[in-house]
Amino acid sequence: MLRSILWIVLALAILSVAAGAVTVGSGRIVLPWLRRRVTWRRWGWAMVALGLFLALESVPQLADASAGLVFVLSTVALLPLAISLILQVRAQLPPG
Repeated sequence: MLRSILWIVLALAILSVAAGAVTVGSGRIVLPWLRRRVTWRRWGWAMVALGLFLALESVPQLADASAGLVFVLSTVALLPLAISLILQVRAQLPPG
């Protein structure tokens, strides 16, 4: 069960990085319903950082890494998570 969830998290990480990379590369939000709600550059980089966080959390566990390595990578993963949260908040445009 846990492995299935980790594979889903890894797929979400790949989708998040892809959406963020396309947004940053093209200069437009990939998801049409967000185009008037967020700024494209901050949102794109937030998606890349979120995908990196998800990958750092799921890949070591899927690879059956040691508990020490999983702990170190989980600690390192807090940086992309913090960056993603800050960028997500700053990407929000005021309603109207």
